[in-house]
Amino acid sequence: CECFGRAYSGVAPVSSESNTDVPRTSKEFNVYMVASQEIFSGPYACEIDAEISLHHGVDQTACQQLCMNEKTCRFFLYNRDSPGRCTLLRKCDHIGATGIQLTNILFGVLREPVCR
Repeated sequence: CECFGRAYSGVAPVSSESNTDVPRTSKEFNVYMVASQEIFSGPYACEIDAEISLHHGVDQTACQQLCMNEKTCRFFLYNRDSPGRCTLLRKCDHIGATGIQLTNILFGVLREPVCR
């Protein structure tokens, strides 16, 4: 399905329900950024060769910002049990159990704007 622009917002086949749901908060019509999405939470981790960098002493918001500032970052892993531990990842193709009682939270990052 293609995204529709302002000129087609009131024209068939666009329904009034779809038109109403379209974001109008930016200068662009029907374009917005998606927040980071939680993928898992638990005693799991991604493959070790995916790691870009490890940071200590940051909160979850700062961890996300570190990822957004790093071009190759596609995921970030935040440790809930050791607050301030943040791992930036270039990929997460394989998820495995750590064997340790801890709670890692993996977030995926979408860098490109999307439309509805």
